[in-house]
Amino acid sequence: MHLVLTGCQGAEISNVVITAPEDNPNTDGIHLGYSSNVEIFDTTIGTGDDCISIGNGTSDVKIHRVTCGPGHGIRSKKTSAVKVSNVWFIDFQESSSLEVAVEIFCSKTVACTDIHLGNVQLMSVDTKKGLPDASCYNAYETSKAPVKPPVPCFD
Repeated sequence: MHLVLTGCQGAEISNVVITAPEDNPNTDGIHLGYSSNVEIFDTTIGTGDDCISIGNGTSDVKIHRVTCGPGHGIRSKKTSAVKVSNVWFIDFQESSSLEVAVEIFCSKTVACTDIHLGNVQLMSVDTKKGLPDASCYNAYETSKAPVKPPVPCFD
């Protein structure tokens, strides 16, 4: 992990560039644990693992204008049912080398709600493959706007 915030309140991360070779395992760009009221913006993260990982005890995280990839994007690594709500994915135009470029998987017992997707355009790095896939589980969108690839839970 490159940057780890543990037990932070009111932290702001901006204008940071983090890079690591794509084939290096366990190279999360930013990891948050037991932190609250964290904002990450205007940042570029290119690692072989999660761009941003959110661990146990973390709440009220705002992430915007972050360029992420290659890697696994933004991931919650919490071990129990987690309530995720009021999440915005806006103005993403990127290429993905993954077959499934959008994955929104929520707890079986606690759905993700108030998810906003807008102007999301993800293409495959291999132009012959067309659009990558998207998948989701127990997630519900609030706003409708152009999204490619379409996310099944939100149709």
